Amino acid sequence: MVKHIKSGKAKYLISHFGLSEGILNSGMSIISDLSITDLAGRYEYVLLGHYHKPQMIDREDITLYYVGSPIQIDWGEKNEEKRFLIVDTETEYIESIPTTGYTKYCEYTITNEDKDEVLKVAEQLKSEGHFVKLVMEETVDTEGMDDFILIDRRERDITNRGITTSMSMVDKLTRFLEIKEIPKDEIEEYLNTANFIIDEAVS
Repeated sequence: MVKHIKSGKAKYLISHFGLSEGILNSGMSIISDLSITDLAGRYEYVLLGHYHKPQMIDREDITLYYVGSPIQIDWGEKNEEKRFLIVDTETEYIESIPTTGYTKYCEYTITNEDKDEVLKVAEQLKSEGHFVKLVMEETVDTEGMDDFILIDRRERDITNRGITTSMSMVDKLTRFLEIKEIPKDEIEEYLNTANFIIDEAVS
């Protein structure tokens, strides 16, 4: 497939594969057999499946879409606006239509200042059958939160090694690899492998 795609030429390419520039739900990318430079100049519009995160890469010489998964399937896809695409090949217009009518995974950071407002939104979503998580990044009075999944992400060093709960997964993994004295030029490969394992586990 890779050989045919690299040697082919058409206005539209519709396929299912990972692209090096594609972004996973975790925010990371994986080096793949195909890159956008392999497609530019050969295809004008590329419509792909594979990665669940809806996204678009728009350049002067090519427009690429990952349509994404049609619904949120787990917490790894929380808060994502899911969609499907309508492609008009006569006008060359591609329209993104939000998907509705499914159970969503919603996560909100809650503070003392916005507690009432966030709880109002959370209660409405829960009454509609959606899953809701409330995340504390500071100490908050938890009265009225018993019906929700409550996540405590208040800043604290959980390892005494500079890894804190507020760090992103990428930053935590990077710091862990540094602690393990992994050579700097190998860290990206380790991160890509870890990210692949994490995405496979939640998909």
